[in-house]
Amino acid sequence: MDSKDIARLPKLAKSKTSFGGKRLLGYTSSGAEVSASYTLHKDGLKLVITTSHDLGVLLKEGATFARKRVTVANNKSFPSKAGIRNSKVDYGEITPRSIDYLKKLIQICDIQINTTNGKCTKSLFMKVSNFLYEGGIESGEVRWTDIIKVWELPEGRYQNVYG
Repeated sequence: MDSKDIARLPKLAKSKTSFGGKRLLGYTSSGAEVSASYTLHKDGLKLVITTSHDLGVLLKEGATFARKRVTVANNKSFPSKAGIRNSKVDYGEITPRSIDYLKKLIQICDIQINTTNGKCTKSLFMKVSNFLYEGGIESGEVRWTDIIKVWELPEGRYQNVYG
């Protein structure tokens, strides 16, 4: 994608009615994918985070964390397990600390701590999108930064996830 195409992303973002994606967190002891996803709805600017399983399944014996960051848009599937190349150390590995952070994000969204008049703030959207799915530049995709530029999310106040 060249710079001319990238310049079109804000216009494409303006035409979207929702934005979101999902991140692979790991696999249950029986090999099922565990993921978390979010959607920000343009109408009302409501942010919703969901998980495919209770996050506690990743802490059970036999479960495995994702060894690298794997994210896709909400309407796409993850690559097959065989298609995810593992290396000894990789960017974005899920750890028990990652699960704690995600639980905090879910709690913040559920009780609407970092919202303004029920609308998701830029700060909250940035935290969630940077952890779960930041967007892309493939055909029809936009980035979280494009959404922030054109959807008029309220500023809100700075909030540390841990307190």
